[in-house]
Amino acid sequence: MVTLNNIYNETHGTSHFMVLDLQSESDIESLGYGMLSNNDIEGVLNISTSHFNDVYQLRYDVTQYKKMSTLLNQRVKWSFVTQAISEILRTLLEAEDYLLDADKFILDPNYIYIHNLRNTLELAYMPLVNAEFESFDVFKLAKYILNNSVIEEDAGVPLSKVLNFLNSGSHKSFLEFLNLIETSHEPVRRAPSQVAPPKVKDQPKVKSLVVEEKPVVEESAKGNGLFGKKNVDIPNLKVPSFGKGKVKACLTRVKNNEEIEINKDTFKIGNNPQKCHYSCPSNSAISRSHADIVKHKNDYFLMDHGSTNKTYLNNEVLTPKKQYILNHNDIIKFANEAFKFEITQ
Repeated sequence: MVTLNNIYNETHGTSHFMVLDLQSESDIESLGYGMLSNNDIEGVLNISTSHFNDVYQLRYDVTQYKKMSTLLNQRVKWSFVTQAISEILRTLLEAEDYLLDADKFILDPNYIYIHNLRNTLELAYMPLVNAEFESFDVFKLAKYILNNSVIEEDAGVPLSKVLNFLNSGSHKSFLEFLNLIETSHEPVRRAPSQVAPPKVKDQPKVKSLVVEEKPVVEESAKGNGLFGKKNVDIPNLKVPSFGKGKVKACLTRVKNNEEIEINKDTFKIGNNPQKCHYSCPSNSAISRSHADIVKHKNDYFLMDHGSTNKTYLNNEVLTPKKQYILNHNDIIKFANEAFKFEITQ
């Protein structure tokens, strides 16, 4: 039986690894390892194997990472805490699309890593036939993070709502918790833009190739894994709207005047048509999961996902994982691809 006691850190020159020794190659669960090896799964640490002197190892390159536990008991912003919990929840949910068992993720701050440059959070997955991890479940982990974080500002009501949810004795809905966490984060607001939009040639509108959303599968209180039923698609979380008028928005692609309707409360943009509502497969500069446009009540916000070639708002580069309010006629660039954002009543 493999436990957390079998995991240790190893250094070679300037490279650092998290290592797990195995008794034999048969300890490795081939489906899970194959999924990790052949797919770049967002939020999951890259994995490799080695075999030397009859010793098999799972190795995780953590050279450019720091442990999440090093940030606990330090002063952090409320937005950092909610974003960390949100990334953990979304990684676990998306992993089930790759047939990864949620119980094989190590949900312990000592084995959760944050990239030094991208500031993104990544989990370690153990593709093992037999494993026993004394780690948290996702709700206990969230509670542990909240109780051990020194939050700089007064989180007040949002923090109380999250803790009340976690302390409730009733069955906890995963999707309800994800919605609560993401709507508890206070977005970064900017002053109205003064940048004039570029002139766009008068061309006929082109219908957008927006990926049709699959129906959301309801959670079950009973089922396999953390989230009940398998193959649950990441939902577009519904945020209550309190305004009387329905505000709509769209993007216009500057290159060809293509119009894209923002028809989801969380509208995902990237280079992966299976995971995004709008994709640009012809532009390799755009990341697989590049950015989101999120609707809160009657406002729209832009959030970069730590993309390789950045997201720009009126020529200003965005800080990853922070939400910026959008105004009518703002110019957005995903890498080198420009769009005009428009709001209609």
